Amino acid sequence: MKKLETLNICTVLYTNKAIEKIKSECRKILNDSIDIVVITGRDIGDDALFNSTEKIGQQDKESIKKRLTDQEAINDLYVHLDCKKNIEFSEDTINETNLIARYHSLPKKCFDFLQLGLKHNKECRPFIRIPENNE
Repeated sequence: MKKLETLNICTVLYTNKAIEKIKSECRKILNDSIDIVVITGRDIGDDALFNSTEKIGQQDKESIKKRLTDQEAINDLYVHLDCKKNIEFSEDTINETNLIARYHSLPKKCFDFLQLGLKHNKECRPFIRIPENNE
């Protein structure tokens, strides 16, 4: 593989920051002159983060932030979830939350409650987070 001249990347969604990291690592592992090309996928830029996405309007963002920073409302949510402690959300934490959800693979920095099971059925959960190799 060290003689590989071109590596084509097929993905669904990506950010330029991630592609640059992939290129850097591949050049370290394979060779410095390898050409790395994204042939399919959509660059989502910073649109995957709560604060920067344009898919959610500002009024809806404010409503979501208000609900998530209301500790009484969050306590009401966690009463039903298989969780040992309630999680508090700061506005900064919410703004940096990753909104991408993939089947059986929530990303880092997602809303934690999305991966929790219900108290009466721990297997019933909206999404599953599978830790990455370096976690």
